[in-house]
Amino acid sequence: MIFYFSGTGNSYYIAKKISEALNERLISIAECVREGKYEVILEKDEKIGFVYPVHACAPADIVIHFIRTVQFINYEHNYMYSVFNCAGTYEYTSRIIKETCEKREFEIGGFFKVLMPGNYVTVKKHLPEEKCKKYLAEADDHINEIVKAVQAKTYNYKKEKHSFLLSYGLHKLAALEKETKFDVGEKCKGCG
Repeated sequence: MIFYFSGTGNSYYIAKKISEALNERLISIAECVREGKYEVILEKDEKIGFVYPVHACAPADIVIHFIRTVQFINYEHNYMYSVFNCAGTYEYTSRIIKETCEKREFEIGGFFKVLMPGNYVTVKKHLPEEKCKKYLAEADDHINEIVKAVQAKTYNYKKEKHSFLLSYGLHKLAALEKETKFDVGEKCKGCG
């Protein structure tokens, strides 16, 4: 089963591709949280995947909340993996997911990333269009590699080299940042 959180579609795209390739259930974390559904019944040997975006050098807060709250019925150290997507630096992401899972006594082994165009619309500096096209062109190849690794139940955690200030500080500052309101006008490309 694959739990995903997607704000603008990148993570949903990745999760859907993996789900189709592995013939796995696809479950929205946002819907589970909204409906208060935190109890999940696992099939024997069912894999558990989390697919989500990186927000300010860390997993989206809703993903951490979900992992801290979910109750897996029939959990017997099922293979668990994490797939995140970002446009650049991901710093502390895998470590945060690993530590959050370990506190719940979940054994998580697979850690994977897919570079995707950034889509935080209030940010003034965006990736150049060429780089966005490159990320999108390479995404399916990366997803296919992830599918193979998940099928093989790959354990590949490596402690990331990171800057405490960038990882922790930036994430905490972003949480305090006040969003500026914006209007969609005639210049909107309709990207969705």
